[in-house]
Amino acid sequence: MDETNRKKLEALGRTLPKLLPVPEPASKRKGADRRHPVETSQDPKQLFYGLMGASPDGTVPAHMMARLRDLEQQQATGPGEGLPSGSSEPTTEQDLYLQFQQLLDDDND
Repeated sequence: MDETNRKKLEALGRTLPKLLPVPEPASKRKGADRRHPVETSQDPKQLFYGLMGASPDGTVPAHMMARLRDLEQQQATGPGEGLPSGSSEPTTEQDLYLQFQQLLDDDND
């Protein structure tokens, strides 16, 4: 290697950018759980209003509808209990849920 090429290589080495720092793993960062409140809500009412607020056209993914349904059933029956038996008359929340489901079905048709 001649002197000219060596000097060019040294100059190039000085102008190369430094390595970027390695980011911390997600588990060590503060506030690592940055999920949307809709994904973390345990209150069916808050979840419902959050879904409506997050959806510009009223469409809701099926997994979120299933989560809403599960939370409503848990709230209606209490934690750890099964589905209510012999419930022939729907509650107000069930009426609202059915109306909401019908609106979604009407939009899909």
